[in-house]
Amino acid sequence: MPQARSEEEVTATLDTLVTDLETYIRDALDIIESGEYVELNGLDEKVADLCRQVTEIPLAKAKNFQPKLSAIIKQLDLLQSILCEHRDKVEEQLQGLQSTKRASQAYAKSDAIAGIKPSKKPD
Repeated sequence: MPQARSEEEVTATLDTLVTDLETYIRDALDIIESGEYVELNGLDEKVADLCRQVTEIPLAKAKNFQPKLSAIIKQLDLLQSILCEHRDKVEEQLQGLQSTKRASQAYAKSDAIAGIKPSKKPD
């Protein structure tokens, strides 16, 4: 049977989890800002672990973490907003590509009907 951890151990673990999560989110935002693809593997587990740990300490101690947890929530909201913006831009680009493809196919079809053969690109 696992031994119960002391309040100090849980608080120290919470401090580490908060710092790790803040760094993780900041790094993700920096990667997105640089235009690169960000992988968010493990984010859900980090947040869930932090939430579990907060419930293991008395309410009075947990309240001390409220400002940091509120800041993390704001950063997660920002991350979500930025990811949604990027998703919307990608969807727009894909729609543009699909329109271009349809137009190209329509031109090719009309050329075929008119008996025009595609020209070769010069070497």
